[in-house]
Amino acid sequence: MLSTEVIERVLATAVRAPSVHNTQPWQVTVRGDAIEVRADPARTLRHTDPQGREATISCGALVDHAVVAARREGLDAQVVLLPDGPEGRLARIVLSQGPAPSASELELSVAAVHRRTSRTLLDDLAVDGAVAQSLQAVVADAQAHLVLLPASSAARGIVLREVERAERLASEDEVGTTEEAVWSGPAQGREDGVPVADGWENRPAREARAGSRRLTDRFRASPDAQEQGSADAQGRGSPDAQEHGAVLALLTTPADTAQDWLVAGRALSRMLLTASVHGLAASFATTVLENPTTRHEVVRSLGLVGAPQMLVQLGYGEPGPRSSRRPVTGTQTRSG
Repeated sequence: MLSTEVIERVLATAVRAPSVHNTQPWQVTVRGDAIEVRADPARTLRHTDPQGREATISCGALVDHAVVAARREGLDAQVVLLPDGPEGRLARIVLSQGPAPSASELELSVAAVHRRTSRTLLDDLAVDGAVAQSLQAVVADAQAHLVLLPASSAARGIVLREVERAERLASEDEVGTTEEAVWSGPAQGREDGVPVADGWENRPAREARAGSRRLTDRFRASPDAQEQGSADAQGRGSPDAQEHGAVLALLTTPADTAQDWLVAGRALSRMLLTASVHGLAASFATTVLENPTTRHEVVRSLGLVGAPQMLVQLGYGEPGPRSSRRPVTGTQTRSG
């Protein structure tokens, strides 16, 4: 049986996983050498995420972070996804002794500890085509698909219009504004949530939300890049199409079930860690996929096969401040 210290080291890295608005919507139970993951209803955005899609994606990301941390410890991690499991279980991770970690596995584990979400404008530097392909490959290995939308892509403009539309609608949603305000505020003393930008914390909730939601400016290509014409609408053209800087990455799954959401979370985690290893920063645009109307329009306009689960911008730039996390003892219980 593994020691408590080893399992707690695995969990300490696992809880560094990204989550919607840093809600950390997971509960962890340790049973011997197994880790069980559940969603925490008290940390679900009931208005913004009524089906628990984003909460489940967040739990899937935690599962992948746990696998990465286990390999650092020289452990194998057997994952069973249980989207309809008893007692609300979403996944079970069984740990056992394994081979020593490889250099690439150690790189991922370092990224899992130090990766941070960018909340500033990324540089307009080219994302290397080989790196972009490696991100698509790790997502495919996780049974998901990554659609890349470079700055020269006509599809990028379509998505950005829907992002802007979703942000505008969200800023007019009083219930959603109030809900998000619970998870936004000054960083001092918090173990969760997203710190608002300096100067926003004393403004009305709607205004603060509008300020934090202005993602489209960060996602727009340079004027020169926008004049370069269109690429394939699915973003599957030549890797050279990435030459105009940061790209939008749309992560999709074959269907839109709880199983798919868990798969999306694991794929998202592995993509972000791989991007971090290659020196890329990432920022998120969740609003466009939270609104059913704009999410459907993204699917229709791009002719997507499958369900869009997460929209991320990838490029070079400064990562954001390190976000807080609840201590491991605040996320887990032990049984047996």
